[in-house]
Formats: sequence, C-alpha cells, structure tokens
Amino acid sequence: MPDHPARVLAALLLATLSLSGCVTQHKPPVNPTPTPEPPAPLPSLREAADLYNPRVAGLDRLWSRITLRIRGEDARGNRVDEETEGHLIIQPPKRLSLSVTKLGEAYFLLGSNDANYWWFDLSSADRTASIGAHEALTPGKASDFGLPVHPLDLIDLLAITPIDPDIPGAALRRDELGTLQFISPTRFGRRLISLDERTWRPTAVTLLDSEDAPVVSSSLSEFEPVAFAPGAFIARKATLEIVSPSVGSLEVQITLYEPEVRTLNPKVFDLEEQVQRRGIVRRIDLDAPRDRSIP
Repeated sequence: MPDHPARVLAALLLATLSLSGCVTQHKPPVNPTPTPEPPAPLPSLREAADLYNPRVAGLDRLWSRITLRIRGEDARGNRVDEETEGHLIIQPPKRLSLSVTKLGEAYFLLGSNDANYWWFDLSSADRTASIGAHEALTPGKASDFGLPVHPLDLIDLLAITPIDPDIPGAALRRDELGTLQFISPTRFGRRLISLDERTWRPTAVTLLDSEDAPVVSSSLSEFEPVAFAPGAFIARKATLEIVSPSVGSLEVQITLYEPEVRTLNPKVFDLEEQVQRRGIVRRIDLDAPRDRSIP
C-alpha cells in the first residue's frame, strides 16, 4: 500500500536535511528563529487622541439605514437565525434610536434621551414600553431589561465617538499580539478599543464588566466616508458577539447603508411623543419594584 503523501513529504524533508547536514558539517549551526523586533514605543494618550479623533469629527447627528442579522442561541437555548432591517439614529452622548422594522412597520424600538432609555415591543396587540432612567440603571436592571450592558454603551461598540485622553482611568497598552488598545472606564466596567496604527481606525471594541470579564465585543470592518461630515469614516459592518445569561449566546451583524449627518427631528428622542405615536398600550417602569406596572 503506497505511503500517505504527508508521510512521503516528511521523509523527503528529513532526507534532505540529513544530506545537508553531511555536506555542511564544518559550518556553524544556523539559528532558525529570527530575533523578534522590539515593540514600537507607546504614543502618549494625547498623541493617540489627536490621530484617532479626526476620523469621528462631526458625527454629532448620525442617520443610517441598517440591516440586522442575528444568529446563535437565546437565553432559553433556542436557535436564532433572523434577518431584518431598520434605522439607526444617534446624537451623542445620550440620544439614540434603533428601530427594527418588518414589512415597513416598526416592531421593536430601542431609544434613549438625556434622561431615560426605553424598549418598545410593538410585535403584538399588547404594545408594551419598558422605560427606565439612566441614573437609576444598574447591571442587574440592565440584565432584567434584556441587555448585558448599558443601552448607551451600544454607541461605544460602533466606535463613532472621540476618545478622551483626560478621562480618569484612561490608558494605552499593547495586547499579547502587539495590538495597540485604548482603555477607558464605562458605566459598568471598562472599554477596550483595538487600533490599527497605520490608519488609526478601530478594528474591535470590547466591553468588560466590573471584574474585567468580556461581556460584548464588536469587530469593525469596511470603513467608508460619512456624507456631510468631511473627513469622517465609520465601519459599515459591526459584528457583535454577545454572551450573557439574560440574552444568550448571539452574533449580531449590523450593516449600515449610506450613513450621513443630517438635521434630526427632536421628536425621535421625545419619550412621550414616541409613546403616543407608537400606540403604546402598556408601560412598564423598570425602576419600580419587579412586576409593578404603570397603569
């Protein structure tokens, strides 16, 4: 029976090495491992900010169409494989509207303004709004809400806001692969932004909990310019990896289409306006004791 090709190749390599050894015994051995180059020195926080922040300059009123692809297992172990579309509207630091539509109609809505955050479930006749205050949100409440992080931390996962070198706790480091990372505190832990030092664009964002365990990470790719924001570039694709008892183990791919800076309607971030417009039937106060509803 003929030898397996891999075994034949290995035998030939060994034979070649043996012959080479016989011919070159008088030569000193060659070290096959090159000396690794020393890592580049870390820039200062101010230098990193000056190189990174021009990419997100002017993104104070972002609007984009999106598609969402969700795959994995939910908190009950059920397989999930869904694709939908919607709109993403962001006015940093606290205003957010993420609508998920089906056949042109919104059936989920994640929103936030300066004081509150909310989640509207419009998928049934019992149209429900779950509402809480930013200042009262804790990791436990976020978990009850169905999020492993603060809703506003979702903005961080898209890496569309400047980095602040003066914030207490900010730092730069290199990971085990030599990738430069910017570290800063978040509401519930810390944020790591991995940077490509050739372009100073982010390649990934990881949110850590208070014990430095990763909760959500996003991989960023396909950067493109933003209309009406000269010099700004954002990732067209963000792939989120979520592992949380309240959510499950999910991969969420967000794809942005034709992102632009535009004048935003303030009613998008007006909670009572949205409650009325979406025909909310039931309101749940997330800051009240569990199972208590607002009539």
